[in-house]
Amino acid sequence: MNVRTSSLAATLALTALALQGGCTAIKATVPMAQVEDAWGDAREADAEARALYEYTLAEQYRLKAREEWGYSDYGDAEELARKALDYCRQAEEMALYGATDDDAQRRHEILENLEETEDFVPEEINRQSAPDEDEEDFEWDE
Repeated sequence: MNVRTSSLAATLALTALALQGGCTAIKATVPMAQVEDAWGDAREADAEARALYEYTLAEQYRLKAREEWGYSDYGDAEELARKALDYCRQAEEMALYGATDDDAQRRHEILENLEETEDFVPEEINRQSAPDEDEEDFEWDE
């Protein structure tokens, strides 16, 4: 009877171990499916053009999560998929509603001004000549 009990305990332990491995794969697969849905939503919102930074991060985390999942490294795959999901959602939100931070408008204006002045080259300064009187703390080049 004792041998049967130990055999049954070993069988139950192996079954539990096998099921635990399967649960890990399922646990990582759920965020992977969520990422694919969010990825599609971000693409539909034209996030590649309107939220390039977040879109690129989402894409790279998504690809790396798929790679780790393919190698059966489910813990890393799940973590990377969650990061990808966050960036997919941020990219979609920014594409649909615009940037969420206060400096976005200022950065947009700076970029527009840079595009308008692409051909502008500043005048070179000749440091061998005498400085203007209004320049303070001028140091001569030697």
